[in-house]
Amino acid sequence: MLQRLPMFVFGTLRYGESNHHFLENRYDKRLPAELVGYVRVESELGYPMIDLSSEESVTGELFFLSEACYDQTMTDIDELELLPPGEHVGEWYERQTVTVSTLEGEFTAWVYVKPTHG
Repeated sequence: MLQRLPMFVFGTLRYGESNHHFLENRYDKRLPAELVGYVRVESELGYPMIDLSSEESVTGELFFLSEACYDQTMTDIDELELLPPGEHVGEWYERQTVTVSTLEGEFTAWVYVKPTHG
């Protein structure tokens, strides 16, 4: 069973951005957040992604997804990020757990990062 963690977003899924409709009306709470140890980069196709970086951090938002639609929301976002069904690694993104900081404390969350393969 999928671990039901909040989701840290840093690009087009943020509030007001082009892919936010995947999260709209599907979360109970949203907090500004920071992910230390990563840097924002662009994919070969110009999409935002993040990669490991020992000295940098990425700002974004932490979404606490609604229980009633959690599984469907995660499935929809996995499809958006082109992850094969049931997998955590795709060609462009890998879904991992990270620790993010907010004004309300630290949380373990899902995030889509640059894959470690290839």
